Amino acid sequence: MKPTLLVATDFSQNSTSVLKKALHLANVINASLHVIHVVETSFFTLKNKEYIRVQCLNKIAEAIPSFVPEYFHCLEGELKSTISHVAKEINATLIVIEDNQNKYIAEKIFIGSDMQNIIKKAGTPVLVFKNTLPSDYQSILLPTDLSEDSAFFIQGITELFPKAHLNLLHIWRVPVEFRLSLYGLDREDIAEFKKRCLADSKAELEAFVQSNHLPKERISTLLREDLDFETLKEINPELVAMHTTGAISLFAFNVLKESTADVLIYKLH
Repeated sequence: MKPTLLVATDFSQNSTSVLKKALHLANVINASLHVIHVVETSFFTLKNKEYIRVQCLNKIAEAIPSFVPEYFHCLEGELKSTISHVAKEINATLIVIEDNQNKYIAEKIFIGSDMQNIIKKAGTPVLVFKNTLPSDYQSILLPTDLSEDSAFFIQGITELFPKAHLNLLHIWRVPVEFRLSLYGLDREDIAEFKKRCLADSKAELEAFVQSNHLPKERISTLLREDLDFETLKEINPELVAMHTTGAISLFAFNVLKESTADVLIYKLH
């Protein structure tokens, strides 16, 4: 089935560039492009709905002359629930938003609990544009916890971006590291224990790729003790894609803040 992108826009300063970038992505993955603009109810006292719709369509046409008007959703209501509803209605593959903390949509989605709520409610991956430069997403960083959920998510990414090179990153830990000296291990013992833990983590990551039949020719595996801004700069992906479950993790939120690359987050269940 053909993918569908749903782009949420507030029609402010960068909206034309965001729409053009979304169109580029739609062409890359051969997707239909829908646009949604949510207007607060109080705004409708100023102009009628059809007037607002026409003005918005004119703005879209400036960025995308070939845009299909029937794919524009101009609705009143609460932002995150309205976007979530339309995403489900059109069976969206991705919800696309822009990361700009000076804009209304970013204030409502990107920061704090509202951002978490739209990801939790969407049932759809949310792609955050961190910049307006078009990208084919040829290099994707995928943090993985080696779970079944992670395997499911990575399979979806391999299908959505069939030409991309995937960098699977596993954050490894030394069990009870802070108590090793208490347990009688000296510095040499601790170094040897860490070496074994690293070797075990590498074997687990390779087994994860093998057992889930992931395309090894498109995959590189990475092990790190943490994922911070410097690590992101070193890897330099075009896209960071990760799944989350339950409450949106602090890890995912920190990556979203630190990354200069676009970030895709999917709340699975």
